[in-house]
Amino acid sequence: MYWTKQEKANQPRWKRGLRGALQLLGSLKLAVVLLGTLAAVIATATILEANHGRLYAQWYVYHSGWFIALLALLGVNILCAALARFPWKRHQTGFVVTHAGLLILLGGAIYSFVGGIEGQVSLREGETTTRMIMPQQCQVTATWVNRPEEPPYEFAFEPGPSDWREGKTLHIGEIDGISARVLRYYNHATAVEEWVPDRTELGGPVVKLKVEGPHGTDSMEQTLADQDYGDEVFIGPIRTQLQRAISEVMIKDFLTPPTDKLGEKGLLLAYYKDQVARIIIHESLGKTIPIGDTGAAVQIVRFMPNARPDAHGRFESMGDHPRNPVVEMRLTIPGQKDPVRQMAFAKSPLLNLDPVYERVCPVKCCYLHPAIKPPNAVDFMQGSDDALYWRIFADGRLVSSEKAKPGSTIQLAGKFQLTVADHLPHARARIVFQPVEVDPNQNEKPEAAAEVAITVGGTTQTVWLQRNHPSLGTRAVVTSEGQLQVRLGYGEAPLGYALRLVAFNREKNPGGIGNASYASVVRVIDEGSGIDDEYDISMNKPLTYKKLTLYQSGFNEGGPGQQASTFSVAHDPGRPLKYGGSLMICLGIAIMFYMRAYFFKNVAQHSSWFTFRRNKALVPATPASVSATPVEATSAPQTPLEPLVSATRNTPDKEAPCAPIS
Repeated sequence: MYWTKQEKANQPRWKRGLRGALQLLGSLKLAVVLLGTLAAVIATATILEANHGRLYAQWYVYHSGWFIALLALLGVNILCAALARFPWKRHQTGFVVTHAGLLILLGGAIYSFVGGIEGQVSLREGETTTRMIMPQQCQVTATWVNRPEEPPYEFAFEPGPSDWREGKTLHIGEIDGISARVLRYYNHATAVEEWVPDRTELGGPVVKLKVEGPHGTDSMEQTLADQDYGDEVFIGPIRTQLQRAISEVMIKDFLTPPTDKLGEKGLLLAYYKDQVARIIIHESLGKTIPIGDTGAAVQIVRFMPNARPDAHGRFESMGDHPRNPVVEMRLTIPGQKDPVRQMAFAKSPLLNLDPVYERVCPVKCCYLHPAIKPPNAVDFMQGSDDALYWRIFADGRLVSSEKAKPGSTIQLAGKFQLTVADHLPHARARIVFQPVEVDPNQNEKPEAAAEVAITVGGTTQTVWLQRNHPSLGTRAVVTSEGQLQVRLGYGEAPLGYALRLVAFNREKNPGGIGNASYASVVRVIDEGSGIDDEYDISMNKPLTYKKLTLYQSGFNEGGPGQQASTFSVAHDPGRPLKYGGSLMICLGIAIMFYMRAYFFKNVAQHSSWFTFRRNKALVPATPASVSATPVEATSAPQTPLEPLVSATRNTPDKEAPCAPIS
C-alpha cells in the first residue's frame, strides 16, 4: 500500500492513520528489536534451565504470560509487514507464503504453551489406572471419614518451581461449604518437630534447654519432651532427663532421694496415686507388697545383679557382681484382671517395659542400688501442680535440688552453662517444615510441603502437609460436621480410558551391565469406543491413543518379583500448526528464489533490448530519415519499456510513482 504525495493528500484521515500504524508495527526496526529481545530471552532461559532445572525455565520464561505476549507482538509485526504491501504482486508470492508460515508457526507455539499437557503414569504389572498425575501441579484432597458414599473434594493448583515469598497465599477453591487456602509453600522441604501449648492440657511437659560454652561460645539447644515414657538427652557426658510425678511424695523423693537403708540388693520405690511402697529387695523376693490402701500391689519376681538381654530379648543375669541390677515384678492394679509385668533398672529410672508393650502403667517405680552411683546428670520432674523441679548430680552425689523456671541457670563442668529457655507444662507436637536448597541435578530431592487452611462451617484449621509422604502427607482435621482426612499429592487428570500394564520386559547389555532396552505391554480399555487391545510401548515406539501420546520413560522395582513401568504422557495441540508453518516457510523461501531468478532474467532481457534501441537512436540521421513524416515516426512499434521511459523523459516536473518494495 504505497501512495504518491498527491494520493496521500487525497486519502481520508483514518486511511492515513491505518497506513501509518501498519508501517510502524511492521517496520524492520521493530522486527530487529523483537528478534534481538527474543534471542536474549532464550539465552537467559537456557542459563536458568542449566542452573535451576527445566521446570524453572518453563515457569518463569516459556510458559509465562509476558513470553507469550512477546511472541504475539512478533506475530503482529510479521502480519503488519505483510499487510503494508497489500495488494500483493505476483513476484511477492514467496514473501506472502513465508510470512504466513511464520504466523502459523508462532500461533502453533502459543497454542502448545497454553493447551499442552504433560503428565506421568506409573504402573506395576497387573495394575490398572484411569488417571495420570501432573507433576507440575499439587492437589489437596479432602475426604470425610466414615462417609464412603461421598466423593472426595479435590483442589488443584500450580505452585511453581520455587518457594513462595512471605505473605503470599492462594485460595484454591470451595466445594459444598469446604474451603481450602494455601498459606505457605516450599518447593523442597524437611520436617521439623515444633512444640506448642496444648489447650486441652492432655499433652505432657516440654522443657527447652540452652547450653553455652565458656564466654557464651558454642551455643546449642536441646528439648526434653515427656509425652508418655519420659525423655532423656545427653549433652556431652551429662545426662538430662524429664519425667512427670503422680504425687507429692514422688516429688519429695525426687528432691531428696533416700541414700541409707537401701539394703543389700537395693530399694524399690513404687508410687500409685498419692501413696508409695518402699520395698527392700532382699527381704521381699517372691512376696507381694501392697501400695498403701490403694488396692495396688507389687510382687517381686526376681532380682538380676548383672542383667543382659539374650538373642530373644529376654533378660538373664550374667554373674553375681552388680554391674546392671534389675528387678522384675508383677503389678496388681485395681480394675485390671491380669497382673502387669514390669521391670526396673537401677542405672536408669526411665527404663521399663512400657514402650515395649505400648502402654502407660499407672504405677511408677524407681530402683536404687548401693553399688550404682548416679552419673553426672541434670534431672527434671514436673509435679501435678505443673511446677518444674530439677536436681543436679556430680561425682556420684546430689549437688543441689530446687524449683526451676524459665531463665534458671546451672553451671556445669568445664565452665559450661545450662539454661532453662522455656517450659510448657502441657504441650503437643506440631510438624512444620523448613525450605531446603537442592542441586537441580540431584537425583533424590525432598518433596514439596505446604501449609493448608481448611475452613468448614466458619471454623478454620491449619495443617502442614508434605506431598506424597506416607505419614506426613495426610492429616486429620476435626470439624463441626465431622472428621476430614486431608492429603497433599500431585495433581491428577483423567486419561479418558483405562490403562493396564500387562508385562514389562528389560534386556541387559552383554555382561549384564546396564540396560540394553526395556519395553512394556499395555492394554487399553475404552468402553465408550469398544476398544480392548494390547499395545507395545518401547523407548523408540510410543503409543498414541486419542489425543494422548505415551512414551516409555523409566522403570523401578514395584515390589518382590514385580516391575513398575513409568510412562510420560504428552499432548501437543500446536504440533500440526508448527509443522505446517515450518513447511510453508521452506516453500516460501523456495518460491522467492525461483521468482527472483525469473524476474531478474526478464529485466536483463528488457535492459539489453532498451540499450540497443538507445544506441540506434544516437546514429546520425540520413536524408531519408529526416524526410520522414511525423506520422511515420510515431507509428514505429514500441517496446514494453518505451512508454515508461518516454513518460519519465517528457514529464521532468512530475513526481515519478513509487515502485513497491518486494
